[in-house]
Amino acid sequence: MWIRTQDKKKLITRISGISVQKNFGSRSKFSLVVAYGGAASLEMATEVLGQYTSEEEALAELQRLQEHINSGIDQVFTMAE
Repeated sequence: MWIRTQDKKKLITRISGISVQKNFGSRSKFSLVVAYGGAASLEMATEVLGQYTSEEEALAELQRLQEHINSGIDQVFTMAE
């Protein structure tokens, strides 16, 4: 599965996990962050998929992503703005 970041600048695959994280000192208070990369932990990287003003908004986007995964559709998922 491929995910396109909210800023439309990156496509990410080989995903191992996605989490909602609280931001400090930013207008966008929450982010969806993905861990991706190779099989070894040293090959792993993280990337912000999108930023949101509330935890509820971030969780709603995470839910939308989960529904896309569960649907089995083999298309790029684009993060909502």
